[in-house]
Amino acid sequence: MSEILEAKAFLDDTWNLNRALSSAGLSETLNRLGQDVDLEIHSFDVGSKVFSWTIPPSWNVTSGAISDSAGNVIWSTKDHPLAVWTNSIPVNKSISREDLLAHHVSYRKDYPTAVPYEYVYYSFKWGFSISAKAIEKLKDESFHVYVDAEHGNDPLQVGRFMLPGQSSATIVLTAHIDHPYQVSDGLSGAAGLLALIKRLGRRSRLFNYEFLFVPETIGTLAYFSRFPRSENQIAGLHVDMISHVGNMTFQKSLLGHSSLDHTAELAARTWRENIDFTNYRELPGNDEVILGGPGIGIPSSLVMRWPFGAYHTSLDNMDAFDVGSFEGAVDFIDLLLLNLEKSVGAVANYQGMLSLSAYGLFEKYGEGRLRRGFEIASSMMTGQHTLKEISKRSDLSPEELDILVEDLAKHNLVDVHS
Repeated sequence: MSEILEAKAFLDDTWNLNRALSSAGLSETLNRLGQDVDLEIHSFDVGSKVFSWTIPPSWNVTSGAISDSAGNVIWSTKDHPLAVWTNSIPVNKSISREDLLAHHVSYRKDYPTAVPYEYVYYSFKWGFSISAKAIEKLKDESFHVYVDAEHGNDPLQVGRFMLPGQSSATIVLTAHIDHPYQVSDGLSGAAGLLALIKRLGRRSRLFNYEFLFVPETIGTLAYFSRFPRSENQIAGLHVDMISHVGNMTFQKSLLGHSSLDHTAELAARTWRENIDFTNYRELPGNDEVILGGPGIGIPSSLVMRWPFGAYHTSLDNMDAFDVGSFEGAVDFIDLLLLNLEKSVGAVANYQGMLSLSAYGLFEKYGEGRLRRGFEIASSMMTGQHTLKEISKRSDLSPEELDILVEDLAKHNLVDVHS
């Protein structure tokens, strides 16, 4: 439970920061994470090419307001810090009511008191998010709009933490940290990873666990443009929106049959709450799309609670934080990873075709049915296949496979879950 309280303390300290993709608020969030874990910070200069994308300028806002024709402020960042669309360009001019409402204002009719979270990245636009009730005050034919914001050259930053395991196989876990003033959407995923770091750190691990805290999309792209995917990175999991009351949902990887997908389905059968399963990209997309996309290709899944009515609004705040929902999601992911290690069981740590005679194994596995079984089984011991899958494909019985793993482990040729 202590790691859950630590994760909540992180949320308390960072949820109300203006965390644009690259901003003072995002840097402060990474610094706060660094108080709990020994975080690596990787920086990417503005204008750098990352695959087909370009690192955008940093953005920080001082204030913004809409005033009526008499100079009375109707709506401003003093009413709510989400009042200005994230990444808005500076503006100081008069505008007609028609133009303002048609192109530069967003609100939610279904949540009259809520202020939407709106962003305009990769474009030269500006705008205001307003509560539906405040719209009623926009009665004049013209208004004065003012946004004091700055685009700068502060680098984009990605945080990374690595927990080493017994084998070379690595699970990549990601969460985005850039949505300003939002708790469940994004930041709760980062808090969940923080809790998982603490839990996994207390036990032996078959896999390495690589945790990435990223500005959504561009951060993951930037990271893998600098550090190309390794064949040891066998699976990915994006964690998002886990702290509100809602159905826990597991979105499968692209092909839908990764070892992580199968393990999740098995774990869900006896889990204490219902787990909904969806196919790839049936939920709001996150960085699992980047991990599993062209040029990276890590089979990646997504855990989140969905639907969420307060999604991208000011109602996604600490009042919507539910400790039971948050802890339940962390518990499920923790069980999922533990079961994955048990079901995989062993990961080969040698390269190429093994010289059986060099280890005194030729007489046992050098010919006949066991030779074929050995070659298939050992080739599948990558961390991407369960022992059940290996047994079926190699035609080795579970007992024969257990003996093979023991024989290889005696010579330190495989890393075994303990």
